[in-house]
Amino acid sequence: MRLLNTRTGVFQWVEDPHQFHYAILSHVWATPPDVSAPLRTSIVIDSSLASGESVVDKLPDKIKRLCCMAAADGFKWGWVDTCCIDKTSSSELSEAINSMFSWYGYSGACYAFLHDVPSRLSGTAHDREWRDQFCGSRWFKRGWTLQELIAPRIVVFVSRNEKHEWVKIGSKHSLAPLISEVTGIEPEVLTLEQELEQIPVARRMSWAQSRETTRLEDEAYCLMGIFGVNMQTNYGEGRYAFIRLQQEIISQNPDQSIFAWGRCLDPEDAMLSFHPPHSSPPTSSVASPKFVTVAPAWFLKQYLLASSPKDFDHDNSAHIQILARRSFEEKLGITIPSSLYQEFEITQHGVRTQFPLIVISTADSHPNAATRLAILACEVPSKGILCLLLRPLNPPSVEFFAGALVRPTKELAAADDSSSLWSDYYYRTTYIRDLASLYTRNVLPLVTGTRITPEVKSVYIPHSPSRTAIEFDRDIDIYSALREIKEEFHVVMCPWSKSVLEHQGYNVTLSRMTDQSPSALVIHSPHIGKASTINITTTKDGPTRLIACIKVGRCHCELGQSRGALSISVTSSYSAEIPDMTSRGPHKMDDGMHIQSWTLRQGSASKQMYFSSAPHRRFVLRLTFTTLALRSTPRTFQLAAEIRELPENEEKEMIGPKLPSASNLTTSGASPTPASSASDTLPAPSSTPSTHIYVMIGFVTIVSLLTNLTLGLLLMTRLQ
Repeated sequence: MRLLNTRTGVFQWVEDPHQFHYAILSHVWATPPDVSAPLRTSIVIDSSLASGESVVDKLPDKIKRLCCMAAADGFKWGWVDTCCIDKTSSSELSEAINSMFSWYGYSGACYAFLHDVPSRLSGTAHDREWRDQFCGSRWFKRGWTLQELIAPRIVVFVSRNEKHEWVKIGSKHSLAPLISEVTGIEPEVLTLEQELEQIPVARRMSWAQSRETTRLEDEAYCLMGIFGVNMQTNYGEGRYAFIRLQQEIISQNPDQSIFAWGRCLDPEDAMLSFHPPHSSPPTSSVASPKFVTVAPAWFLKQYLLASSPKDFDHDNSAHIQILARRSFEEKLGITIPSSLYQEFEITQHGVRTQFPLIVISTADSHPNAATRLAILACEVPSKGILCLLLRPLNPPSVEFFAGALVRPTKELAAADDSSSLWSDYYYRTTYIRDLASLYTRNVLPLVTGTRITPEVKSVYIPHSPSRTAIEFDRDIDIYSALREIKEEFHVVMCPWSKSVLEHQGYNVTLSRMTDQSPSALVIHSPHIGKASTINITTTKDGPTRLIACIKVGRCHCELGQSRGALSISVTSSYSAEIPDMTSRGPHKMDDGMHIQSWTLRQGSASKQMYFSSAPHRRFVLRLTFTTLALRSTPRTFQLAAEIRELPENEEKEMIGPKLPSASNLTTSGASPTPASSASDTLPAPSSTPSTHIYVMIGFVTIVSLLTNLTLGLLLMTRLQ
C-alpha cells in the first residue's frame, strides 16, 4: 500500500498498513475523472522534490485539502485513490480493489468530501433545505462509496464554505438517522452496534440497488468487502462479474435470502393450489394460448442468481430475517438431514441444492406455470416464510427455472406483446405464513384429512444465462428501437454494401431519396403501409432484370398502425410491377416480414432469405438492419444487403431450408404467410436444372434396360 506523507507530500510504500495511523479520503467526481491525473501528480511530486520546493502546495486541490485537514487532526499519513494506486498496473489495481474494504476499515478516520452540499451554520441541524441537499448528494448514489461509508469506524463529512475551505459538517454517528433514511442501512450497522455479517445477504444487496458505477463490473467489485469475499478482477466481463460475486458468496455463506430477489407475489393474490407430496399437479383442461410460449433464454429473471444489484428491491428485502435451522424445521414440521441442509454445488446443469418442496398448481396451466414451491430458510415476520416459485425445465425432471407466469390464461393471452408479458406477469417469490394456512388458500379442493408436508428434494436450477443472453439483455433498448417506431425515421443504404453489390455487377436504385452521394443513400420514412423501396437490378446476360425489390416501412397490420412495427419485405418479379406492402392480408406478430421475427444479435437484426429471380436462377440474400443512433432525431437506420447466386449443385449441399420452386420470399425458419395475395407470388419456373438431370438419367436408364432385353432375346433364340 502506498501512503502519502501529509506534511511533505512524499509517497511511502508500506507492507502492513494496519501498523500505520492514517487518514483516508472518500469522494466522487464533480466532473468525469481524468485518467492521467495520477501520473501528473507523481510528476509534480518528483519535480518538486528535485527542486527542493514544497510538494503539498503543488498537489491537486482535493489532495492538498486532505493533507492539510489530516495533518491538523494529527495524521502523519493519508491515502487518496487518485494518486496512491497505480491504475496502469493491473496487478496493483486488482490488489487495491480486493483490499479496499480493509484499508478503509483500518483507517483512523475517513473524510467524506461532499462537493455538492453547502456547509451549514451552527444551529441549523434540522434545517429542511440543508437536509434535502445532504440526502441528495451524489456521494450517496455511487457504488464505491457504499463500502467507504460502512467500513470505517469514523466517517467525517466535509463540505466547502464560501472561501472554498474544507469544513466539517458532521459524522457518521451524529448523522446516523439521516444517513439511514437516505441509504436504507440500519442505524445499528452505521454505529457498529450490529455486525455486518449478521445482516441477510438480500438486505445488504438492496443497499446497492439504486447506486451507480462507471464500469459495469464495478457493480460487483465494490461489494466484495461488504460480503467478505475476494475474486480476481477482470474488466471486460460485464455482468458476469456480479454472477461470479454471487457464486463466491454461496460458496462461503448458506444464506438463502440471496435467491429472494425479483417481483414478489402477494399471498392473497397467488391463485395457487397445494397438493400432497408425491402427487403431480393436475393438468388444466383450458387450452394454453398461443402467445404463452417457452420463456426466452434472454429473460434473465428466470435464473437462480441475479444479474445486477438492481434486482434486489429494498421494499422486499428490508425486513428479511434468517431462520435458524431448528426454528426452520419447527415451522415446517419436518427434520432436514445435515447432509441436505443448505448446500450449494455449481454444476453444468445449474446450481444443485436441496429445498423443502410443496407441489402446487395454478388455476390455468400453461408451459410457464409454477409446479413447486421451494421454501427458503428466511422470513419476513409480518408476512411469513419466503418461498421460491419453480417451474419445470423438462417435466418431470428435477431441473427447474426460478419464477413463473402467474395469472389466468385469458389475462396472459391479452398481454400486448412478449415484453409486457414477462415484465408484468412474472413472479419469483411468495410467502406462506404456516402450513396450516395452506388449507385455507386452496383453490382446488383437497381430500379431507390430507396433510400437506414439504418434502426435501434435490433440484437443479440454472444459475446464470449464457453470454449471448446477457448481451441481448444489455442491448434490449437497441432491439426495441429496431422493431418499432412511431416517429419520423430515415433509412440509409450501407455504403460498403452498395459498393460490394456494384462490384458484383448489380445496380442499386432507391425510391423517395432525399440525398444521394457516394457516402450515403437516404430514404424518407413512409406513412403506415407505404414502403420506401430499394431495387437491385442487373444487366448481365441481356436487358435490365430485377433481382430483388426490398421494401422498408411500417407494416400495414394492426401492430404497424398501433405501435409502428417495422417490416422489411423482399420480392422478385419478372415484370416491372411490384406489389405494394398494403396488399398483404392479416398476419401474426411473428410474421417473417416483421423485424421482431429476425435474428437479433450484437446490436443488429439480420435475416437470410432464399428466392428465385428467373428460371434456373437462385439467390441467397442476407439483410442486416441496424440503428445508427438511438437518440437522434429523426432516427436513422442502416440497411446492408449481400447477395450470392447459388450454383446448380449447391442446393443439396447447403445447410438451411430447401429452396422453393417458386416464391417471392422464403425465410429461414419462417412459415409462409397465410394470407398472401396472388400478386405476391412469382410465376413458377417451367423447369429446373435438377429436373432436366433427373429426366436425362431416367431416359438413359430406360434405353439401357431395353438394349439388355433385346440382347437377351437374341441370345435365347440362337441357343434354341
